Amino acid sequence: MPPDIQKIIQQVSDEWPEKEAANWFALEKSGKDFGVSKGVKSSPSSKEENDKVVKAIQPLFDDYVQKMKKAGLPGKKR
Repeated sequence: MPPDIQKIIQQVSDEWPEKEAANWFALEKSGKDFGVSKGVKSSPSSKEENDKVVKAIQPLFDDYVQKMKKAGLPGKKR
């Protein structure tokens, strides 16, 4: 690919995570607002409950990191 096209692709790739996060949070807020308008009530989970969830899904993250390492990619980079 020509360098100018590579630069455009890199720029879009660099901007994508922030834009996608903003879209995700907007959708989440919209859904929460809709639920509240229908009378749904929510409360934060306890630290103990959060810890249970983290422990339960940790194997998924570990598997992902291993697959990325095998592919030569930075699976742990955040």
